[in-house]
Amino acid sequence: MSLPAAQQRILVKIEGGLRESDPAFSSRFVIFGRLTRDEAMPWLEQIKPRPIADRLLPVVTVARRVSRRPAARVRALLLLPAAITAMLCALAISFSGIHRSTPSTKSQSSSELVMKPRCRIGLIRGPVIPCQR
Repeated sequence: MSLPAAQQRILVKIEGGLRESDPAFSSRFVIFGRLTRDEAMPWLEQIKPRPIADRLLPVVTVARRVSRRPAARVRALLLLPAAITAMLCALAISFSGIHRSTPSTKSQSSSELVMKPRCRIGLIRGPVIPCQR
């Protein structure tokens, strides 16, 4: 069985630590390996490949970590509805401009399309007085 390089390095470190801590352990492990060489691996110890589950493991770990902290849970409970509401409002605003009525097909002269300037005299609201040109 081949392992990724990172896992192989971890196993080598564990092996080195075991050899340093108990020199007789390595000789006992070699004897155990010789005795069990021809035996089949028990079904309980066999690991089945789970590519999808292994890729989702970091996401599940973060979700579990967040669920253990009450403050993060409260923050998620408050921010999630706010984010969903903001997203729905943005979608409603963006789609509201699609169904505008099209201008009439009558041809209008360019003078009708230009708005005439208006002036206000004074700061008090009063009637709109057209500017003189």
